[in-house]
Amino acid sequence: MNENYKVQVRDLVDDLKAVFTHAGLGGEAGEYKLLTQSFLYKFLNDKFLYEAKTIDEDNTYDNLISMTEEDYSWLLEDIGIATAHMKPGQLIETLHRKQNEKSFYETFEQTLNQIAVDNNDIFSVHTAGDTAIRLFDERLITDNIADVSKRNEVAASIINSLAKVKFDEAIFAQGFDFFSTLFEYMIKDYNKDGGGK
Repeated sequence: MNENYKVQVRDLVDDLKAVFTHAGLGGEAGEYKLLTQSFLYKFLNDKFLYEAKTIDEDNTYDNLISMTEEDYSWLLEDIGIATAHMKPGQLIETLHRKQNEKSFYETFEQTLNQIAVDNNDIFSVHTAGDTAIRLFDERLITDNIADVSKRNEVAASIINSLAKVKFDEAIFAQGFDFFSTLFEYMIKDYNKDGGGK
């Protein structure tokens, strides 16, 4: 694995943590939720784009957003369960272009919520009592950022951070080993045995 790439991804984690600390969540449960779910969104977005390009090299973001509904349905059929399905309006690049809209945090939440709903049958986790745990919390920003005046800023900062780094085939080829190492780095501050809250 390219060390520079590993540094870029760790910088992404650190940038997101800085956003949440600035919003007053340093080390809190809300910070953990925002970090892990933002990172999950990034992973699913880039995995979807990777799988789309595996099917056809021409499946770039610009081509995806201009596809007919029928062609897009065929693409989703071809992708199958290799990754969560995403619509063009749910991709990070689309939200990045909307970040200056009024109540952007609501758009951000609605996007994550719809991804969770659309993929609930396959990608939700079930507890021993058969309760489904969704991919994303329904009100991720609202429930974790108490100061209403900071919600748009936090949502826009998340999108800006996520848009800076691209997970590509070099990352996905690394598979579990790379992501397990990265996940350990991501949650190290929240492990109470390691000094987290």
